Amino acid sequence: MSSFKEKLCGNLCPLNFHLKNNALNSVIKYLLVFILIITIFDVSGTVYYVSSSGSDSNSGTSSNQAWKTLTKVNSGLFRAGDQILFKRGDSWSGYLTVRNSGASGSPIIYGAYGTGSKPKIYGSKEITGWTLHSGNIYKATFAKDITQLFIDDIRVRAARHPNNGVIKITSVVSSTQLTSTQLPGGINYKGANIHINTNRWHLDPRNVIVSSGQTLTIDENTGTGTYYGLKVGQGFFLTNKLDFLDEAGEWYYDTSTNTVYLWTPNGDTPANYTIRGSVETNGVSINTRSYVTIQNLNVLQQQESGIYANNSTYITVDNNDVDYQEERGISVSGKNNTITNNTVDGVNHIGLSCSGGNSLISDNVITDVGLFDDLGLNGMPRHNTLGMSFGGDKNIIRHNRIINSSYLGISFTGQYTTIEYNYIDNVCSFLTDGGAIYTYSKSINTPIVYGSVIKNNIIFNSGEIGIFMDDNTRDVLIEKNTVAYSDRIGIFMHDNKNVETRHNTLFGNSSGVKASLDYGGNSFHHNIIYGQDNGKTGLSSQIMLARHPDNDNTSLDYNTYVNHYYKYPFGNTKVYNVHSFASWKTTMKQDYNSTMDNSSLAEGETEHLFYNDTKQTKN
Repeated sequence: MSSFKEKLCGNLCPLNFHLKNNALNSVIKYLLVFILIITIFDVSGTVYYVSSSGSDSNSGTSSNQAWKTLTKVNSGLFRAGDQILFKRGDSWSGYLTVRNSGASGSPIIYGAYGTGSKPKIYGSKEITGWTLHSGNIYKATFAKDITQLFIDDIRVRAARHPNNGVIKITSVVSSTQLTSTQLPGGINYKGANIHINTNRWHLDPRNVIVSSGQTLTIDENTGTGTYYGLKVGQGFFLTNKLDFLDEAGEWYYDTSTNTVYLWTPNGDTPANYTIRGSVETNGVSINTRSYVTIQNLNVLQQQESGIYANNSTYITVDNNDVDYQEERGISVSGKNNTITNNTVDGVNHIGLSCSGGNSLISDNVITDVGLFDDLGLNGMPRHNTLGMSFGGDKNIIRHNRIINSSYLGISFTGQYTTIEYNYIDNVCSFLTDGGAIYTYSKSINTPIVYGSVIKNNIIFNSGEIGIFMDDNTRDVLIEKNTVAYSDRIGIFMHDNKNVETRHNTLFGNSSGVKASLDYGGNSFHHNIIYGQDNGKTGLSSQIMLARHPDNDNTSLDYNTYVNHYYKYPFGNTKVYNVHSFASWKTTMKQDYNSTMDNSSLAEGETEHLFYNDTKQTKN
């Protein structure tokens, strides 16, 4: 009986060997079988090329036969190991839809070829045909609703009132009616978008449905999150009226006439520039796929997300530039995903989000998220802004940089999450009651935050709190972090259980650490708390401890305290009094083995904080 290999060769190989040497005959048969098996199971894939100067009638399989459009790419059926490469220096308007999955070890790759800048995938369309409307305002017809407008790829602010800051509610007529004496009375505000700071951590978007002088009636809750109601003194601003287009560098879109109005920064005709308006929802869309890599692309100016992957696994997003999305820069849900080496800039909701668990998020740079001056027609979509947001278990978030976020830096939920070696600077610049690293859970007994580690992060200039373990967080280790210059608190443990805080350096925060509503098991040991002169009076303390009504279980010991400015830098916020170090130990029965340097600085002495925010060793 012939062997399987002999049958395979005999049936498929059009060769008839008549060799006297049986050994040579066997070798040749085995070689043919080996070649056949490689051919059958080859997963190296095909490389397809896309160029703005190509043609969709080409084969796409060489740079000289490149495809031209995103439509052609989106219609392709790709298999494991295939690569779809876009020419560097070229650009496209539209979106990419990933229709197929790769395989383990052989992902489908969307990337770049050639030299030069990364290929651009615009979510915007160019606007032309400008004519003078009045004064310095020009107009053009554009048939698609736009949420953002750009001049030479620089975002232009949507016309708003007031032009800077907010105005205040001076009286509340009902749950949906407000009055502000700061409003100009001669404008019909019906149809405007109103953005109300209804809570310290919430900017609520609503629509004006009735306008009467300085009194506005707004619509009911539109499903954008918890609505905290109207109160006297709340700040708000308005968008989406031509009346608000009253200075250079603003635009407005009239949906009833499909007309864009623009006052350029220089007051000249928009025809001197490339003007683009955001029209596409997402730049790259992946839905329920696996083993796909998106790399080396510049995805920009989408209405919602730059790179969006829903319920997908083993997705790699690497070395992309993602810019100026109205909502999210990179948004990935599903397990076992990798997001590395990307830059995300100018997003108005969340720079990078990942949910599902078992994912690696590292070496990304997130800048300018939800800055107040950049907020457009949607304000802060879904009620707040975050540099990064994570959900699910066993995620690893490391070596990322988050610079400038109007609310949180990193927000996470899930068990056994690791957050390490991240650099976070200037967060909570507009919304407060948050922090550079933040989490919470709904129940202390059934926690969604458990067993996580926050270590070796560097946090500067939080407008509120550095590390904020909010309600019902438990079994978390906070270790070897540096937190400096927080306006309120360096580390805040609120309503926690078994949170261990050790070997951290807290420098120049208004208050070093605060613990309140302690369910038991919290500890604060072997930390350095260094106070500076923050120019404030009253309860200016390094360590603040508020007791739970029934428990006093936070353990503080073996810490090093330094304060050259205040003789009473310790505070008990339950009764709001201050203590010297000796009084603190006696009254609170804590810190018996801690030390305190309360000496005054000598003339000419200054204080410096040294840190290394790179991966390289520094002396």
